[in-house]
Amino acid sequence: VYEGAEVTCMRLNPPRILVLGLAAVTATLTAGAQAVPAAAGGGGCHTTPYSDAPADNVDIKELCFHPNVVRIANGTTLTFRNVDGMDHTVTGVSDSFGSMEVLSSGKSVSYKFQKDGVFPYFCLYHPGMVGAVVVGTGSRSPGSPSGLITPVKPAAARVITTPPTAAGIPTLPLVLAALALLAAGFLGGRRVASR
Repeated sequence: VYEGAEVTCMRLNPPRILVLGLAAVTATLTAGAQAVPAAAGGGGCHTTPYSDAPADNVDIKELCFHPNVVRIANGTTLTFRNVDGMDHTVTGVSDSFGSMEVLSSGKSVSYKFQKDGVFPYFCLYHPGMVGAVVVGTGSRSPGSPSGLITPVKPAAARVITTPPTAAGIPTLPLVLAALALLAAGFLGGRRVASR
């Protein structure tokens, strides 16, 4: 202890722990909401017109698949190119094709569609960011499987091990720590009140 220095200690009683826990949860949720652009949670081509066209490539840009509906012939290899500045996925509905793996900016992935049908897909990170592949006439015979689609050239994608974070800060550990503080404040407050 330094001479002449006054030492004070803040006692963390249960109400203070509760207030600190609430403040931590609020700060974590607010920081996450402010660090991610509003459009990043959506998608669905709100800034560009809907498109339906024959093509061999689907570009992912501006939180949209271009074209939204792509028409191809049976046996065509379709390439999805991520030219956006953020990660996306190409995930077929009901696991019909694609994957849940990240398609990083500048990367591409291709699939060969070998049966007629309509194959809707979406981006896991951006609800509303959807598209469809129409193969051949778009119809299939009753009772036949939805289609045979094979990956041609998988992109060098990383496996998702933790959820995306806001501004590089892992939000899950912060939320768990804040909840632990809340629980400690609640339990401590009950203990003091019962005395």
